[in-house]
Amino acid sequence: MYRCIIWMNDLSERSDACASAVTLLAGLGEGPGRVVLAHAAGRELREDEDPSPQERELLQRARVHLEDCAAPLRDEGLEVELRVVQVRPAEAPGLLAEELGGDLVVVGPTGVSGLDRLILGSTSGRILRDAPTPVLVCKRPLEALDRILCPVASDSYVSDSGIAHATRLARVSGASVHFLGVVRPTYLDREGAERRLREHVESELGGPLPAGWSVGLELHDRPTEGILGAVEGHDLLVMSSAERRGLERLLAGSVSEQVVSACPVPVLVAR
Repeated sequence: MYRCIIWMNDLSERSDACASAVTLLAGLGEGPGRVVLAHAAGRELREDEDPSPQERELLQRARVHLEDCAAPLRDEGLEVELRVVQVRPAEAPGLLAEELGGDLVVVGPTGVSGLDRLILGSTSGRILRDAPTPVLVCKRPLEALDRILCPVASDSYVSDSGIAHATRLARVSGASVHFLGVVRPTYLDREGAERRLREHVESELGGPLPAGWSVGLELHDRPTEGILGAVEGHDLLVMSSAERRGLERLLAGSVSEQVVSACPVPVLVAR
């Protein structure tokens, strides 16, 4: 499914924990998966500038760390390329994706900079907003893909990248998908809301829900809390980062960042 996965590693244990997700998703394609294992080492050097001794030490440490992370992936038959790039962390995923044809960026909860903060921090938040590809944030290993949760703006009539991506993943992996709408507890026409949600999803799918797939509503005043309340028992949450207008503005960028920051399972933010 993915031609080239860019795994941004900040040399932390939490970044290393992305290995299972990278291995699993890279193996969903027809041929051997390609992985670019990368570290952003900091500022971009001028053409006439050499790295400082401290920068050289960091670059060497990064290469050794990436080699250690690459070995298990290569044992699984994956094609792994290592990159240590002298650019700012928030810029690296976009530059690498453009240069190498990457179609998925994978990061840990501290992003790519090694700073001890969650994905909502300024660097990692920029990656979620600006990366040209879907971004997978892993707070824990993703070793199996059986159940996917996909929040949907049921009042939206535009194409939803979250639905499209969750559907593709489920069809190649054999997983089931639960499409979730969030409405306020005071919302009166719940039956109508669920019907519209199903109609919207089936319109995106181009047909009825496959066996084992489902749609449903979560009642909550806050979309973020409604989504998080439904995530238990799922292996992966897939949602769109695109701005939506309407009753709940369910998938506005700020909501997707809040969900990523608090969600206990891996989250894939689609484009």
